[in-house]
Amino acid sequence: MAGKAIKQSNTRCLADAASKGMITLHSTTVVGSHSTCSNNSSQFPTRSERQVRGRTLEKARPAFTVVELLVVIAIVALLASLLMVAIGGARERGRRLTCQSHLRQIALALQSYESVYRQLPVGNAQGWSFHYQILPHLERQSLWEALRTKSGKDQEHYLKVKDVVPIFLCPSDGATSLPLAPTNYAGNAGVWPLSTGFNGAFVNPQVADIYENTPTQVSFKMISDGLSNTALVSEVIHADGGAAIERSNWDTVRKYFDIDDFAHECRSILEHGSGSVVGDPFARGYPWSAGDVGFTLYTHVTPPNSISCYHKSVVLEAAVAPSSYHPGIVHTAFMDGSVRPVSDDVDLQVFRSFGSRDSVDQ
Repeated sequence: MAGKAIKQSNTRCLADAASKGMITLHSTTVVGSHSTCSNNSSQFPTRSERQVRGRTLEKARPAFTVVELLVVIAIVALLASLLMVAIGGARERGRRLTCQSHLRQIALALQSYESVYRQLPVGNAQGWSFHYQILPHLERQSLWEALRTKSGKDQEHYLKVKDVVPIFLCPSDGATSLPLAPTNYAGNAGVWPLSTGFNGAFVNPQVADIYENTPTQVSFKMISDGLSNTALVSEVIHADGGAAIERSNWDTVRKYFDIDDFAHECRSILEHGSGSVVGDPFARGYPWSAGDVGFTLYTHVTPPNSISCYHKSVVLEAAVAPSSYHPGIVHTAFMDGSVRPVSDDVDLQVFRSFGSRDSVDQ
């Protein structure tokens, strides 16, 4: 009787478990598993027991502490800052490539001009820059014709040009919204006209009788140093009407006849503060149509990205250094058409040799 009662009890237990979906009820299970139900009935918790256990697990679930949250925020901020630096570097590399491309196109236009006329354009053609003279070789024939028409009515129109030519600009120089059209590329006028004459790629025929070693024109066959060793065009940070050191030409007050004395004075002119000297806020690369030293011609007196100087208003005796916003370098197109970076730390004598058609004449 006792065995029969236990079997019935276990049968009811299994049936109850099956009704709750805890097990599948088979006939063999009912017969042979009475010990399983009787001894392990605790493995089938009731609904209330499951709810209690669920609340206990929910209460035990871990959460972020304030310190952990701050650490996560700091890591995210660090990663974001690194990403911004990487994006900024990528953008600058893109701008540098664009500047190099513009220089290369200008160099090719100058080579095309030289092949047609057997000479390079002069640096000052009755006031006009070499930029104006090569417009037809840059597929800007219509602009060249329009400016020529205007210059016939206004002989000083070269100082008033507002037509922006994108190829004359480097995107790293962000100055915009200027009354006139600037350029970031200037031609090599030589080392220092006062002592070496216009011994670079571009001459000013109007002063050929004043400065020695200044021919009325320059051709590639006159480059005895080799086309790959002589600078043609380099970058300049153009003026914007402000007083930024790198955008102005500064007056040395005193006249110098020795190139090294002048270079030393120019590089140290602002040691006593920019308020003690006078700077020209409108000259460097502004406008692109004006052909003169300090406007669209530069010299090789001081290394790249140095302060630019002149004495009084004698811009022909200026030290106009090439400059750019590319860290530590300027891009320079050489007469062979190659475009290479020139470091701010370049040896001064090497840099000056780049500015001369014939280094012996220095």
